Amino acid sequence: MSESSAETRQLLEEARSAGIKLWVEGSRLRFRAPPGSISNALKSRMSASREDLIIALREEANHQVSEAEPAANQLGLWFLQQLAPENSAYNVQFSIEVFSAVSLDSLNEAFQTVVDRHESLRSIYPAVDGAPVRRIAGRVPVAVEVHDVSDRSDDAVRGFVIEQYRRPFDLSKWPLIRLELFDQGNSRSILLLTAHHLVVDGTGLFVLVEELLATYEALAAQKSPPAPADAATFSEFVSWQSEALSQDQNARRYWSDELEPYPAPLDLPSDHARADVPALVGKSFWHRIDGELSTQLQAIGRKSGATNFVVFLSLWFAILHRLSAADDVVVGTPVSG
Repeated sequence: MSESSAETRQLLEEARSAGIKLWVEGSRLRFRAPPGSISNALKSRMSASREDLIIALREEANHQVSEAEPAANQLGLWFLQQLAPENSAYNVQFSIEVFSAVSLDSLNEAFQTVVDRHESLRSIYPAVDGAPVRRIAGRVPVAVEVHDVSDRSDDAVRGFVIEQYRRPFDLSKWPLIRLELFDQGNSRSILLLTAHHLVVDGTGLFVLVEELLATYEALAAQKSPPAPADAATFSEFVSWQSEALSQDQNARRYWSDELEPYPAPLDLPSDHARADVPALVGKSFWHRIDGELSTQLQAIGRKSGATNFVVFLSLWFAILHRLSAADDVVVGTPVSG
C-alpha cells in the first residue's frame, strides 16, 4: 500500500468513526453525516482528498458481495423464470425517441450513477441448493450499448429494438439491467432501458427513468446531479415484508384451510391441448362498452362496495362457471405491492 493510500485509509477510518457514511455514485463522492459530526478540519481534508477517497471506496465496493433473502413475491417470479429461462416474458422496458445530439459520456456516467445508487440494480439471483439467493455487489460497472443503425429504415430499426428488448437475462450474472442507444444519424436515436422484473417493477421503472434522465440532463449541463431521495433500501423493505408476514400467521392459516384442496384445472373447450410448459405468450382483446352499460356496472360496484376490477372479475367467474359448470373456480390475478 502506498503512503497516499495509507493516508486515505486513515482518513476513511476517521470519517467512519465520526459516524459519517461515504459512498460513490458515478464519479461523485457522496456522504451522509449526523449533525455536527464533521469538523471544518475534517471537511477540508475530505475535500482535498476527494479523488483518492473515490478510488479507495471503489476498490472496497469492487470486493464487496453480500447475500440476502429475496422478497416473498420474488420467489414465485424466480421459479416461473426457471420454467422458460430463455423467455423474455419477465423483461420490463422503457424506450424513448431522441431528436437531439446525445452526450455518450454523460449518459454512461448517469447510468453508472443510478446503478451505484440502488442495490436492487446491483443484485442477481443465482440458485443455491435449488433455491434463489439475492446476491448484492458493492459495485457493478455498467456501460451504454451503442448500435449504429443509420443505414436501416425506421421499420427495421424498430424491429431491431424489439429484438434487443427480448434478449433474455441470466439471473446468475450481473447486471440484470441494460441501457442501449440506437444511433439513427442526423441527431436521431432511440434509447432503450431493459431490466428483469426481479430488479425493477412497473412503478419503479418510471421512477428509474425519471431519475436517469434528470441525472443525465444535469451531467450534460455540467451540473451536479440531484441528490437521491432518502428512501428505504430494498433490503429494508424485504426485512419489513418478512416481519409483516411472520406476524400474520393466523390469516395465512385461515386462507390455507379455506382454499385447500385447490380445485382441479377447468376442463374448458379449446382448439388445442394444454401445453406442459407455459408458452408465456399473451394477447389482449379490446372491447368498448357504451356509457349506459358502464354506468350500470359502476352502480353495481358501489352497491356492493366493490371496485370496477372486482365487478369484471365476478363477470369472468360467471363466464367460467357457465362454460365448465364448476361451482369452485380459481383465477389468478396480478397484484401491485
